[in-house]
Amino acid sequence: MKISQLLSSIRYEATEIQEFDFQWEKIPSPFTQYTEDRVKELLKFTKLPASFFRGKNCLDVGSGNGRYTYALQKLGAEKVDSFDVSEKAIKACKQVNPNAYVMDLMDLTPTFQYDFVLCWGVLHHLSNPYEGFRKVVSQVSFGGVLLIMVYNKATQGIYEEGRKTWSGLTYKEKIQLCKDMIKKHGGNLHGWWDAYNPRYNWSFSEGEVNDWFKKARFWDTKRTDKPQINMRGTRPTCTLYQTCSNFGWKCRFCASRYLTLTRGSIPTSRKNFYAMRT
Repeated sequence: MKISQLLSSIRYEATEIQEFDFQWEKIPSPFTQYTEDRVKELLKFTKLPASFFRGKNCLDVGSGNGRYTYALQKLGAEKVDSFDVSEKAIKACKQVNPNAYVMDLMDLTPTFQYDFVLCWGVLHHLSNPYEGFRKVVSQVSFGGVLLIMVYNKATQGIYEEGRKTWSGLTYKEKIQLCKDMIKKHGGNLHGWWDAYNPRYNWSFSEGEVNDWFKKARFWDTKRTDKPQINMRGTRPTCTLYQTCSNFGWKCRFCASRYLTLTRGSIPTSRKNFYAMRT
């Protein structure tokens, strides 16, 4: 990359962070407030029982103001670490969580320490969402659960025209566009601003996101909520999983661990496959 290109990229990233700061400080929404509704939302899009979170060590990636950090705490998480690229968002997050930090997820180094990792509405705003996904995966413990949400390709048509004109609009015009879209399609000001404002707004199919989890060798992967792609998966407890050529149903150990995690239920389609290899 040429120096001029690098400097241009740095300037843009600085501007984009300022935009996220503006969004979290100046665009209020009842959907980002610390209320029991955030707990209900978290349970809805994770499809996990409330008891799952009790005593867990959790990470909220791209936490914003900590709305779901708050939900994790209310559900009994032992500890929640939160981080976001926006200083204003983290300033707000610290109201509910002292373990909140300003950080770029691309700076993550592998820890494999968290029982539950949430990355909700973040990856699709990165220049390389899959590389961001790999960074997030490196935080999930053996036996831990990861939940991500990214935009669904099938839902993005209503945003296309606004994204084309957004950069040329004044602040008042941007606010008015968001309000017009709320009247037509519902939603809230904070949500429409977030859909228009970032430089990157990638979208994916369910199959594409499922492939990410497969490449990371997660199991029990499932889409948990719509219309966007909410995908949840579990990292195997076997510490050899990265190099084991018998990963999954070819290995008695992996199969027995799956039985434990699912309380003894093997999908019918897998029973014969497993039997042939035991």
